Amino acid sequence: NKQSLFFSATMSLNLENLQKNNMKNPVKIQINRKYKVVKTLQQNYIFIPQKLKDCYFIYLCNEFNGSSILVFVDTQKCAEKKTLLAKFLGFNAEYLHGGMNQNKRLEILQKFRFGKIKILIATDLASRGLDIPNVDLVLNYDLPHLAKEYLHRVGRTARAGKSGRTINIVTQYDIHLCQKIETLVQQKFILLNFKLAHVLILEQTVDKMKQKVNFLISSFKKN
Repeated sequence: NKQSLFFSATMSLNLENLQKNNMKNPVKIQINRKYKVVKTLQQNYIFIPQKLKDCYFIYLCNEFNGSSILVFVDTQKCAEKKTLLAKFLGFNAEYLHGGMNQNKRLEILQKFRFGKIKILIATDLASRGLDIPNVDLVLNYDLPHLAKEYLHRVGRTARAGKSGRTINIVTQYDIHLCQKIETLVQQKFILLNFKLAHVLILEQTVDKMKQKVNFLISSFKKN
């Protein structure tokens, strides 16, 4: 007799459908109803104006330069644009999303695992079921739209008893979503304050590189 076991941090609709279609009289075991993160994870946030989001993104990349950073964004397009922005400013970055072929995704993941890539900018594709050890920082450039997805994202760091950190970028448009996530994990995130003057030093350079990114992408589309 075949025995099938499913394990998941959360019970998604897809997993429930998979269970219904492939299992007969399944037994559901829920270890803990509370959604918790590990104690070795330090959870921070920065509260910033939307217009300075990319400045702070680059500032954080610089602050944690040399660390293994996993950045989460909402869309494939955003992943590609932020990767180009980081590259133009001298960072060792690549993107990972569902629009890539399997071989390319595996190649990028392998390089990130072994430290050949320091900044991996990904959609939620990378937050589920992938073995990515030794991630120092999970940076949520975009907060997940579903609070439960936060658990999958931050689960990429602070693994196997190691310490880890997540920084959530929160703008004036993200306050309610941030509060929902805090309610889910039953913890208040710790606010990080950076000197605005230090961040604004980057503004002109970042804006210039963003124009370069947009020009490159528009040129590619035309060709």
